[in-house]
Amino acid sequence: MEKFVAYGWSAERSLSAVRDQVAAALAGARSTGWQGLLDQQRGYLDDFWSARTSRSGDAEIQQAVRFAMFHVLQAGARAESRALGAKGLTGSGYDGHTFWDTETFVLPMLSYTLPEAVVQALRWRQSTLPAARARAAQLGLAGAAFPWRTINGEEASSYWPAGTAAFHVNADIAYAVVRCAEITGDETFERETGVELLVETARLWRSLGHHDHAGAFHIDGVTGPDEYSAVADDNLYTNLMAQANLRAAADTAERYPAQAATLGVDEEETAAWRDAAEAITLPFNEDLGVHEQASGFTGHQVWDFDHTAPEQYPLLLNFPYFDLYRKQVIKQADLVLAMSMVGTPSTPSRRRSTSPTTRR
Repeated sequence: MEKFVAYGWSAERSLSAVRDQVAAALAGARSTGWQGLLDQQRGYLDDFWSARTSRSGDAEIQQAVRFAMFHVLQAGARAESRALGAKGLTGSGYDGHTFWDTETFVLPMLSYTLPEAVVQALRWRQSTLPAARARAAQLGLAGAAFPWRTINGEEASSYWPAGTAAFHVNADIAYAVVRCAEITGDETFERETGVELLVETARLWRSLGHHDHAGAFHIDGVTGPDEYSAVADDNLYTNLMAQANLRAAADTAERYPAQAATLGVDEEETAAWRDAAEAITLPFNEDLGVHEQASGFTGHQVWDFDHTAPEQYPLLLNFPYFDLYRKQVIKQADLVLAMSMVGTPSTPSRRRSTSPTTRR
């Protein structure tokens, strides 16, 4: 017995239109037949894998890579201007919410393997700009403040340090926009979607940060990807990504002046973005010769791992966040992540540095 099942979903079309779509899908399936559908699916996946990933000499690793890619493909191939949930289609974790991880970890892979899905995902982010602008205004900021955790574009997290202060999601979205435009060469996407996303995220950074008396630009009181270091000053990941965001916004606005003008962008604003990017503070400990995760981080007390029992992990479930925030314990290596994404800061940036106890 062969049984064909079709489904349709839409938040915009009428019920009758969705039913027509389902009926058409069923008619097509009956015409194609089981074997035809199987052949189509096999051909689609054979093309997806053979053209984009190949590793000779280790069949187990090749299978593991393809298994992981298949899950990402399932989550993104038919997202169609909707968010990609943190667990995709494979689990109920996070209740279907979308985080910054989508733009940072999922879209880079899809940019090379299924770029049309990336365009759809970023157009969904663009569709949530009204909520992001409203959130920024609520916080007394300009531009758009994208949510750390969301389904419909509104912030769904009530935990302030890990949610509201995690402004780096703005730069993560901008990073995905730039990668998508560079990899695909899709000028229509860049003009119709990229410009607006880059402009509004850049405006957030310019209003969130400030120039000190010496001209250095600081972004204080934020939470980077390492949620054990909440409300930190000059988190290196945030600052490096914001720097790239500001520069990309200025460059894109100059390439598409008509679209930028529609958003109210002028030469003075793009110059301010470039000034902030050039002067942004990138903490560096001269004594240790290393970049710091955030200003003063290397001066924090080191976590006593030798006396932390196995049953006390994960730490966030067994210790008060107060202890995690004020000690050298890292949940996510955001400093390493930043450098892998945008590169190691150049030598001149070390002039804006810190010692273990002071910022100068």
